[in-house]
Amino acid sequence: MLRAAALLGSLILIGCTSEVPASQRSPNASPAASDAVPRLSGFSMAYDPGSRKLVMFGASEADFKPTTWTWDRSQWRQEHPATSPPAFGGSMAYDRASASLVLYGLGSDGSPQTWEWTAGTWVERHPPAAPPRFYSFSLGDNEAAGNVIAFGGCCAQDIAPSQTWSWDGSTWKRLQPNTMPIDRVGVNLVYDPAIQKLVLLGGYVRGSGNQSNDLWTWDGERWVREYPPGVIPSELVPESPTKAPGHGTAGPGRLSLRAACRRLGFITRWRGMKPPISSCSSTR
Repeated sequence: MLRAAALLGSLILIGCTSEVPASQRSPNASPAASDAVPRLSGFSMAYDPGSRKLVMFGASEADFKPTTWTWDRSQWRQEHPATSPPAFGGSMAYDRASASLVLYGLGSDGSPQTWEWTAGTWVERHPPAAPPRFYSFSLGDNEAAGNVIAFGGCCAQDIAPSQTWSWDGSTWKRLQPNTMPIDRVGVNLVYDPAIQKLVLLGGYVRGSGNQSNDLWTWDGERWVREYPPGVIPSELVPESPTKAPGHGTAGPGRLSLRAACRRLGFITRWRGMKPPISSCSSTR
């Protein structure tokens, strides 16, 4: 699991790495290839094995027009496709069924749109089934099953809970797993070939604006909560680690330290792991 988290972190850094200011560059250094890329809003990226390039799509902050760029391991190049999706903040993943990149996003009226990047241009698809209006999804290439998994939600999610969908190259299908993460949007999805599973991390829970740090995997039928060794689940951590003799200090809506450790002990025994924190030893 730690390997999967590290892999996910490396993908996040690709999109978040900022440009070095010109004043801090070496005078003898040649301009970086990425200098030509404008500041983008709501961009998404995915690797295209067919062209062996990284494809990035987003909207230029200068004019808010959609733009597509590719990275060939040496330089960025702006593409000029015959057609292009609107300037929306979507999510992209490689679709093995069609050997193309699939991009899902919302139109200006909240309607779902599905596009494919193939042969150097964007092609809009009109599948017979699609996720509901206003739902925002994160996409992941589920290599083990050869499909794309989408997870996301809408609004504050008190009346529109999160959903899981799959894309098979021609249409979307609503999945009904019996276990899944608490309602959220903006999750990170990446496939880990070492365990042959799709890994889900984080997301903004129920419109709170707070990022979750829990980790899940997709086994093909359901979402499975994972508990990496050395990491205590956030929902078991009291507001304050300080406790009175023999008692835990419980914050609003949180477990006491004693209760948290008892539950954590059950989880770690069930998962066959050692307790991840030493502070629990004094509460037994």
